Amino acid sequence: MNNIVNVLDLEMLCWEKEEGYPYYPEIIEFSFVECSIKEMEIRKKIQYYLKPELGGSISDYCYNLTKITNKKINKSTMTLDKVLNKVIEKNGFLNRPLICWGNDLKVIKREILHKSKTGMLNNYSELKNIEPNNFVNLSLMYNLLNKKNTNISLENAMKEMNLEFKGDKHSGINDALNTAKLLFKIINKNISL
Repeated sequence: MNNIVNVLDLEMLCWEKEEGYPYYPEIIEFSFVECSIKEMEIRKKIQYYLKPELGGSISDYCYNLTKITNKKINKSTMTLDKVLNKVIEKNGFLNRPLICWGNDLKVIKREILHKSKTGMLNNYSELKNIEPNNFVNLSLMYNLLNKKNTNISLENAMKEMNLEFKGDKHSGINDALNTAKLLFKIINKNISL
């Protein structure tokens, strides 16, 4: 495995099930940590709040879950294409393995495709084939390695590994940091990913 990996977590617009989806569930937080596997340490923390482009706003449900406010996202000048271009250019985002608790890469690709169909992305040809060097869905790997038949939350996986979840759940940066902590523990236990 490459010595440096990126651990990514996204937060999206969300609503209670009864509300349905009044808007497209755009990504509103894009956070990742750059980790050294050799030193088992976090080297860099990157967090962006993204302004929705399709008319969505933070519902009460979404605020209670993520603690992200409409003021915070409306103040942002970042959009998904700007963030991707920035992290690809400045952080070598695609040149390293990408680790997620779930399939956040699929969420990114789905939003890129949706926005390209609505004419919102001018650089679709550059972003449509976004592929990191390697992609690992740590949730899937954890469930397979531990012979689980159903998905388990990041918090519960950490409890099973005797780790404490730090910070608020559903904060992209906290979830990325906790996923990295779990990754380090798995590697230290000599579980081969």
